[in-house]
Amino acid sequence: MNKLTVKKKKKIIQSTGGAGDISVISLAWDLGWMIALPIVLLAIGGAILDKKFQSSPWFLLGGIGLAFVISSVMVYGKVLRAMADLSVSEDLLKDSKRRSNK
Repeated sequence: MNKLTVKKKKKIIQSTGGAGDISVISLAWDLGWMIALPIVLLAIGGAILDKKFQSSPWFLLGGIGLAFVISSVMVYGKVLRAMADLSVSEDLLKDSKRRSNK
């Protein structure tokens, strides 16, 4: 379990603003571009290389495969950060419940 100072916890709460809907939309937006951008860029790059070297569809498929790997790594990192944020939120909730019971 992470040991966070009260100051850091307050800063996290203030940065989220308690706006759950906005954070969900933000997460969806982030995941969307993390998946779409590499696919679009690497597929276009692969298609251009296929035309240049007359090797259709190998560079296109390679670009899509590389985009899949890049997107997977980016999404995995985002999920880990989201889980850490959720853990911090749960810790804050437990702390506030303990304080209110005293």
